[in-house]
Amino acid sequence: MKRQLAARGRHSDSRQGVGSNQYAHRRRSRQPPPTAVSLASQSAPPAAEYRCGQIYGTTCDHKISAPRWGHRTAEYSQWAGICLAHPDPTGKQYAAQDPTCPELLLRQLSVDRSPDVRRDVARNEACPPEILEQLSADEQPLVRRPVAAHLSCPPSVLERLSADPDIDVVGYMAGNPSTPPTVVRSLTEHSQGWVRETAISNPSCPPDTLEQLAQSGTEVERHKAASNPACPPSALEQLLSDGSIWVADAAAANLNLPASTRAMWQLAHS
Repeated sequence: MKRQLAARGRHSDSRQGVGSNQYAHRRRSRQPPPTAVSLASQSAPPAAEYRCGQIYGTTCDHKISAPRWGHRTAEYSQWAGICLAHPDPTGKQYAAQDPTCPELLLRQLSVDRSPDVRRDVARNEACPPEILEQLSADEQPLVRRPVAAHLSCPPSVLERLSADPDIDVVGYMAGNPSTPPTVVRSLTEHSQGWVRETAISNPSCPPDTLEQLAQSGTEVERHKAASNPACPPSALEQLLSDGSIWVADAAAANLNLPASTRAMWQLAHS
């Protein structure tokens, strides 16, 4: 009997070992491919090389040493050298969009021959004003558009972009809070309606201009003025009695409206 129990125990242990090894193999086979973040966080670079598409999910088959793409832990010269020499611009676009990308590399990417790379440099929230000024003169409108929308764009550059031949550049600039108030005021009279409405919604729109727009004959313009956080209380009180409930509701929701006036309006319309 003891021999039978011992044999069963050995048989059970061997089956359990086979099963656990089998599941461990399944767990290993289901592990996702390495990512740039996980590889960059390793203390020592892996011996094997990886494909660009394996790291960034692209179709590029170029071999790269993945940890060197993580410039947070690698030397700048190594990472930038691989990035700038890469045949696929997708890798450069990832670098151009990264807010922690070194400024020196951003400068190099800002003169890249691919307009998509230059556009992503202009989209980078950490892009320095001097690079934005450089990109504001780019021949491609798709590069100048994010420059016009960038909060760090110098006011002088935004003022110059108000005369840009591309209407979308003007539209982005009209909605930029960094645009000088005098420029925003002039854009409230633009020939394109959507540009006017964008300028009226801009928090940099002068209060006296918003007060004048509160008497506009266009319902949409009055609504934009009523919704603007810079709209003065006197204009908001006037808009509370607007014939459009859409405009009146926007004025009542504006935080610039005195609380007592809002409470009286809500009581009268409850």
